[in-house]
Amino acid sequence: MKNRTDQLLVALGLLSLTLMLATCKGDAGPTGPMGTAGSTGPTGPTGPTGPTGAIAGFKTAVNVGGVSIPGTAGVTNVLSLTLTAPSSGFVFVSATGYCVTNLATTTNMEWAYVIGTSASEAWSFPQADTRFPTGASAVVAMPITGERVFAVSAGANTFYLNIHTFSTNALSSCQGRLTGFFTASQLP
Repeated sequence: MKNRTDQLLVALGLLSLTLMLATCKGDAGPTGPMGTAGSTGPTGPTGPTGPTGAIAGFKTAVNVGGVSIPGTAGVTNVLSLTLTAPSSGFVFVSATGYCVTNLATTTNMEWAYVIGTSASEAWSFPQADTRFPTGASAVVAMPITGERVFAVSAGANTFYLNIHTFSTNALSSCQGRLTGFFTASQLP
């Protein structure tokens, strides 16, 4: 007759064998065929529309040869820049350059540069104004540096760098560069 200890050992042996077989795995068999696709889920919300065309860009025009400014009071166009905006927006126009003059004069000299939308646009505050007193004598290269922002419509937009003289002294040569940077919007 067997005792209880033998039965317990047999039970533990069978349990150990079962656990061992359950955790041991062989090589995986071949993958079965794919099941049928499920139904399509609901359509998500429409995303925001993006801008059409370019949202930013720039263009530059340069006058290397120089323009002589006559010895009469008035406005002379030095350079123009035409930029085609893809939509309504804003153009930041930057002007750089210089004007040269011989100040061997007996009268005062006064001039200003203008960044505008017309070849005849005259000086108005706050654009730059330069004055030399009577009796000044030197050959001077006077810098031009400024910027202005314009609201624009889609299509061609032209900007001008003008020199407005207020005295009868001539500027022997003015050279410049206009750069326009288009953007569809401005920051709040």
